Amino acid sequence: HGRVEPSPSAVAAVDALRPALERRLAPYVRERFGCPTCVPCTSIVRRYKAGERQAHPWHYDSDSFATAVLPLLPPERYRGGFYLQPGFDRESREFADPDVGDAVIHSFDLKHGVEVLEGERLSLVVWFTTNQTVCEA
Repeated sequence: HGRVEPSPSAVAAVDALRPALERRLAPYVRERFGCPTCVPCTSIVRRYKAGERQAHPWHYDSDSFATAVLPLLPPERYRGGFYLQPGFDRESREFADPDVGDAVIHSFDLKHGVEVLEGERLSLVVWFTTNQTVCEA
């Protein structure tokens, strides 16, 4: 992996979101996961849409301590979406459909994925590390 330099518009978007991340999301993650030094390290905006990416198979977020997924479109715009999958069988999937303004926040060891069956899903994903040094490594 090489480091990709963000576009000016991406930098502006992150700068606009930074106050909310620092005032609301980061304190919650620190308290909920007992990690007073946790920092938001990496973020992406991910789109799922027919003809493009429609799924991200189940996985663990092994490069983060905690992950926050914030929908940028209402759940009425798509069918499917973020799911938890406790077993290896697709039948064990449980879809979550948080609304704009809500977040799904989970630890690195939660088996999860995304499958958009219809429509378009857009979300902000923020990966937290245990401290700034880990983030910069």
